[in-house]
Amino acid sequence: MVRTIEVMNNVYQIDLEPGGFSNLVSVYAINTGRGVIVFEGGPAVSSNDLRNALMRLGNVTHVFITHVHIDHYGGTGALAGLNPNIEVYVHPRGLKVLPNPDIIWVPAREAMGWLGELYGRPLEIPGRNARETRTVIG
Repeated sequence: MVRTIEVMNNVYQIDLEPGGFSNLVSVYAINTGRGVIVFEGGPAVSSNDLRNALMRLGNVTHVFITHVHIDHYGGTGALAGLNPNIEVYVHPRGLKVLPNPDIIWVPAREAMGWLGELYGRPLEIPGRNARETRTVIG
């Protein structure tokens, strides 16, 4: 059972509870009034739960992924089904991973063992939806 908690006005914590473990992996979403912005995508095993939770919040327009570990972005690919024009932002080094998750899935599964298997193989994110973040200093 996924819990969605409004932690501030229009800011939501979605506890994905992979494998029934609560308070293990959460995704955050902000309803801006013009769309929903999501931070992280959780593991693939929770992708349907994430989709269902976000459908209740509004139209998802943007996703920001801090890094491409399987528990942070693995379920993000399911969100493209909610909005074919969704923009998924990631660090330049992660850009090649989004449409090719096996780049990190194979080594992550080997390193993480049962937890990697629990999280599941990350879902592909279509290249047309991937956006590179830019670093601006000054």
